Amino acid sequence: SDPAYPFYNMLTRDIHDASIIMDDWNIRFGNVDMVIGVMWDIEDLPADKDCYIAATFPPFYPTEDEWEAMTEISDISFGPGKQVWIKTVSPSGDTAAPRLAYTIPGDGETGVAVSTIIKAAVLDLESGIDVSSIGLIVEGDDVTDDIFVTASGGTTYVNYTPSADFTPMTRINCELTVSDLADPPNTLIYDWDFTTGYFLTPTWMESLAVWTAAPGEPLRHFTLYFGADPAGTDYFDYGLDQQMPPPVPGDVPYGYFITPDSLWNQLTRDIRSSEAYDILWSAMLNRITPIGGTVNWIGWNPEGLPEDGSFQIAWLIGEDTTWQNMRTTDRIDIMSGGNLLIHFSRGVPPTFCVAGTVMTDGGIVEGAVVEILGYAGDTSDADGYYEICEVPYSTEEWTIITTARGYAPDTAVMVIDDDIVYNPYLEPAFGSLSGVVDCDDGGSPEGAMLILGDDTTYAAADGEYSFDIVPFGEYEIGVSLRFYQSESRNIVIDEVEETEDFTLLRNIGNLGGTVDLDDTPPSLAGSMVEIVGTDIPPAYTNSEGFYSFIELPYSIYT
Repeated sequence: SDPAYPFYNMLTRDIHDASIIMDDWNIRFGNVDMVIGVMWDIEDLPADKDCYIAATFPPFYPTEDEWEAMTEISDISFGPGKQVWIKTVSPSGDTAAPRLAYTIPGDGETGVAVSTIIKAAVLDLESGIDVSSIGLIVEGDDVTDDIFVTASGGTTYVNYTPSADFTPMTRINCELTVSDLADPPNTLIYDWDFTTGYFLTPTWMESLAVWTAAPGEPLRHFTLYFGADPAGTDYFDYGLDQQMPPPVPGDVPYGYFITPDSLWNQLTRDIRSSEAYDILWSAMLNRITPIGGTVNWIGWNPEGLPEDGSFQIAWLIGEDTTWQNMRTTDRIDIMSGGNLLIHFSRGVPPTFCVAGTVMTDGGIVEGAVVEILGYAGDTSDADGYYEICEVPYSTEEWTIITTARGYAPDTAVMVIDDDIVYNPYLEPAFGSLSGVVDCDDGGSPEGAMLILGDDTTYAAADGEYSFDIVPFGEYEIGVSLRFYQSESRNIVIDEVEETEDFTLLRNIGNLGGTVDLDDTPPSLAGSMVEIVGTDIPPAYTNSEGFYSFIELPYSIYT
């Protein structure tokens, strides 16, 4: 895939950069239907590099134990469908550990699907990755034996598919260990964690096992999963659905569900909406054959289906379609590849309306919110009228809560199995308001007057005040005290106990005047004016007899 020559991607001679520490070549074969092989001259191998060779089915990169040293053998043979990989490694003084390219989920990621697959990508451009060294620990459990490792373009990919879903809303800890091929090896130990979400666990899910029994061969099968969840759709749903991996070359059977999704449209797990009343799953099954006495069938567990609704299954070949009840049978036989259909249906239950007028003592209430918990709600209009329709039938009780500003909530519990007229009655709600009035200069707040609507109260010696019975609503509260700046605020009383504190600022002013002397001529400058009983410095008159005191706190002075 040379970007300079994108159309030249099938070469009979492929020369790479000799300075690359670790490199590989991929050889593919066509028009081959028998055992083939490749040969080489050991003496032609480069002396400064270690050369290895292996054969695998696409798209898999060889595992560490599949590589063979090309200096110890001069040929390999293999069956049709395989590809050849050649790897060269240059001995070096490599001291750098492998580098992490990414993890999925990422470190610190939240809202992760509980059915997530854990992935990581690592690379080591100097010596290459030692695949046999890769280890993975998830939540304290060593899952190394269950990981799947591939490599491409110098990057090694690690995949781990958990055998069960993770617990919702839980932090999951992971540790990846990987070494390179240097001597001595360098090791990367990477710890990370992610947190699962809650909403991506299917409400229900059933499995379909497609079995193949050929005479003289082991019984083999593959599995497809179908189910439903409130978050499911007809398209690909991340965390619910699962895309089919590339099929293994050869005659191994495989299959997938078809979806209209433009990208992810071949699913091994297809989760639809649990709110739907009619669902059709469609799956394609391939490489199914009766040749040689092979017996093929599809099996499932009827007890794994949800209790409500009808489940029918059909094997579609041309126009010949026969539906069978999945609740009364657990198997259908198939002869060849084709289209599998699963049809779920259930009757649409009736829905009802709840309507009425929100009342209070002396009239109706406009703007009240009437809510059926877990379903829907409405707001009363100028006539107090509300209406909530399409309430699904249920034998369970619904809780209806009516709220409005200035009123205590009204709660009712009822079974909605018919259209219902329900008139909520709201009682005016009351609360209390209290607090403390302080003075910024440490003065006494006693006697501070507080006005709330039509009510008035006064602060005690310690500054505490209270209004005991206050209807819920919006108010302006004002506070005043001699010698201090008055203050007012807009507040909302919507709790049984409300608190509002005040700190009053002392008013500051200036004092000035003139002093006249009964002298002829008068000498007005230098007369001392003193405020008795305070620490305020005295003032002295100027030549015109004027004196002044600046920034005096409001008070009574002598």
